[in-house]
Order: sequence, then structure tokens, then C-alpha cells
Amino acid sequence: MQANFLFVLTICLTNVNILLGKIMTWSKRLLNTPIIGDITKKIASLKVNHEAYNIAEHFTQFLEPQVAINNTLKEEAFKIRHNVYCEELAFEDIKEGGQEKDEFDDRSIFSLIKHKPTSTYTRVHI
Repeated sequence: MQANFLFVLTICLTNVNILLGKIMTWSKRLLNTPIIGDITKKIASLKVNHEAYNIAEHFTQFLEPQVAINNTLKEEAFKIRHNVYCEELAFEDIKEGGQEKDEFDDRSIFSLIKHKPTSTYTRVHI
């Protein structure tokens, strides 16, 4: 039973690959056709731009980038770093205060991304 399933699945995947190959060849020919190719490229560009807009809109709806310009936000960054490097990955020993700091922090700029619905942060170290 399992062998038959794998055989059928292999045939289906082979047919999909053949079909995709034909579509890609057709698409390349279509893109290189005068007038039709230009229209096709414009439509594809509009679709890509629409998708990018949707991603950006989704990002701004739920996420807010912030630079850690005060001690409260910097401490939040140190807590996130502690969570990742000390607790999750165990690269460093767990610190008593729950914050992981190093000698470069005085010269570093910390960015956080705030999840708007929950007011929680994630960190980006620059």
C-alpha cells in the first residue's frame, strides 16, 4: 500500500515538474514578445508591488520599530538578549538580574520591534 502511494506521488510530482517547466518556457517566450511582453511585465510588476504593499501594511498594523533611547527600553533589550543567549541557547550563564550585558553596550545602539497588540518587544542589535 505504501509503495503504491509513493509510486503515485512520484508520478504526480514528475508531472508537476514537467508542467512547471512548460509554464516557465511559455512565460519566458511571452515576456520576450513585443507589446504582450511589456503588458505582462507591467501586470507582474503591479502584482509584486501590491504584495509588497500588503506586507508593509501588515507590518505597520501589528509591529512598531523603536530605538532604545532610554534606560527602560535598553533594559528590555538586555532582557531579550538574556532570554535568547542565556536561557534558550545557553551560550552564557543565567544572570541573577535576568539581563545579559557586555562591554560593547555603552557604544551600541539597540532597536526593538514592538508587537502592538500585546505591547511586547523583540530586539535587533545594530
